[in-house]
Amino acid sequence: MKYEDETKNRYRSEIEAVSYKDGYTNGYSLRVLKNKFIAFCEQRAIMKAASYCDSINKVIDIPCGTGKMTNLLFEKYELYVGVDMSYEMIQQINDIKGLTLIQGDATAIPFADKSTDLVVSLRLIHRLPSEVKYEFFKELSRVSSKYIIFSFSDSSFAHRVLLRIKMLIGLVPEKVIAETIEDYHALLESRGFRLEKKIFVLPMVSNQVIHLYSAL
Repeated sequence: MKYEDETKNRYRSEIEAVSYKDGYTNGYSLRVLKNKFIAFCEQRAIMKAASYCDSINKVIDIPCGTGKMTNLLFEKYELYVGVDMSYEMIQQINDIKGLTLIQGDATAIPFADKSTDLVVSLRLIHRLPSEVKYEFFKELSRVSSKYIIFSFSDSSFAHRVLLRIKMLIGLVPEKVIAETIEDYHALLESRGFRLEKKIFVLPMVSNQVIHLYSAL
């Protein structure tokens, strides 16, 4: 129920969707400037990971949210498809000629097996319950034929302490699900993917790490 309320239902609200995008794009308050900087660091880390990927034509961005990665990935690759469970979030993405956006669930990505070269997932996995996270990792490895890029919270002791401090002082608006990645690493490896790169979004400040996996 917590996952339904705090993640799925929350982001299906038009008010929340508008607020989410405004929070990192609109204005110059300290909060917005902080979020803009974090968004820039996330974009930079994702694109750095993407720079290690060879022969990419098709990319799926899930969840595409309000379009944090949309322009960068759309301009870089021949075919970009943004997928999100929230129609309201998708509606916040600026209209671009030739842009493909689809409403769909992360545990049932609406594409055939190995139908894309790269799947990108930013700011989702840490909010999923274990059983849902497991299904999502299986879906990532099912639809991608070459590469998977996703963000995941590092589980080191230092980062767990940092996360707890941020939660106590209100810098993390809702409880995130802090787990280790080892089980999911094993799952991806069993499904034909190996870890290639780990890129910290903002070392010593953020516990968010971008992981790049490639097909064996």
